[in-house]
Amino acid sequence: MTARLRCDESQHSLTTELRDERSVVPAGRRTAREFETFVSTSEYFPMSLQMENGHRMRQLMENGELIIDAELLKEKAFRVGELEFDNENGIGSVPKVAGIFWQGLIVAMTPRAFLSLTPRLELSERPKSLPFIESANQPLGTPFLNIRMAEDGGPMRVRGHEGRHRMYWIAREYGPDIEIPVALFFQEESYSLRAREIEPEIVESVAGGVFHESTKFFVPGPLFSKAVWSHGAYATGNRVPPKSGTTPAP
Repeated sequence: MTARLRCDESQHSLTTELRDERSVVPAGRRTAREFETFVSTSEYFPMSLQMENGHRMRQLMENGELIIDAELLKEKAFRVGELEFDNENGIGSVPKVAGIFWQGLIVAMTPRAFLSLTPRLELSERPKSLPFIESANQPLGTPFLNIRMAEDGGPMRVRGHEGRHRMYWIAREYGPDIEIPVALFFQEESYSLRAREIEPEIVESVAGGVFHESTKFFVPGPLFSKAVWSHGAYATGNRVPPKSGTTPAP
């Protein structure tokens, strides 16, 4: 038994039609001043090159599939379809997600999976959060989960989170099964693992399922389809070993 996301799935679907990134409207008969104004707007630049607070915002949705790669560990701002994320200035952003290269990993997870692992969201809880997300028209911070490792090496447990309201809003607007980047952090007793200490077996175990944050129920996987961290990568059914040599600096 898992927490259930209550939203009208029939009214929302992910829009996968993206602007052709290669097309740039020519200047035509614009005057020099008109053209200067034109190139200063977001319409001139391909979606994958648009900026937010000085950051290059890469488009991570490609042909309906979410890109999760090593570059993402170094990017503070990015896009997933129409969604914008900024892990320095976005709504709900926190420093440890901005420093994910050193502290954790990023997975491709759906709002449905995220909300199945966390306490049920009552809309009366922090009632101003959803209206603020709706009206602010600002990028979001990446949601995250804290994972507690089992002392006996068994299934792990969610021991903290941030982002239920954001995930609920995303599910309502874009559907509960759109994949977005989610950060994971690991604790072994009172020690927080660094990214370089995360073994592929740990990631594979979490993908297979973990215990719910506030109940005794085990939530079976797959909880995410792919993951990346500073020393490796993972895809469902296909563990990718870390490359030999030194780890690139962010």
